[in-house]
Amino acid sequence: MKKYITVYDYTLQGGERFEFFPIIFFFIGIGVFYYNYKKSGKIKNFKGIFSIIFIAFSLLLSILFTSQYIKSKKNVEKAIENKDYHITEGVIENFVPMPKEGHSFENFTVKGTWFQYSDYSPIEGFHNAKSLGGPIQGNGQYVRVTYYAPYGLNMIIKLEVGKTQ
Repeated sequence: MKKYITVYDYTLQGGERFEFFPIIFFFIGIGVFYYNYKKSGKIKNFKGIFSIIFIAFSLLLSILFTSQYIKSKKNVEKAIENKDYHITEGVIENFVPMPKEGHSFENFTVKGTWFQYSDYSPIEGFHNAKSLGGPIQGNGQYVRVTYYAPYGLNMIIKLEVGKTQ
């Protein structure tokens, strides 16, 4: 029986991928509106109207991103609770590391099951690339991967690496 070290477990680390960009834009819009209003004392100029539109758009994006985040998180938690996941174990094959410059995906297969992730993607689940200190080192490494497969994507919810003797 192979011994493993758990390097990622969604139940302990999940949900840390919340994106704050739309919320930041919302507050930037409020700041721009406040600055323009203080400066001119009017809302009806172009800058005032643009600021209001910017605030409304960023608020809408914030609501959409937040609701999508909550929905995704609840779906993963429900899948874990209902044991609606798969487990595969074996050696890593077809490993393609994320470049050190980043902004790409790292991927590999285990027994024909393909996994893809990136430190720069807002996808839930495991996302720690080798170039940024991740535990997946390359082909031949023994792993056990627990994954959830929404929309045809194999989201890693637990990653265990084979313990060297």
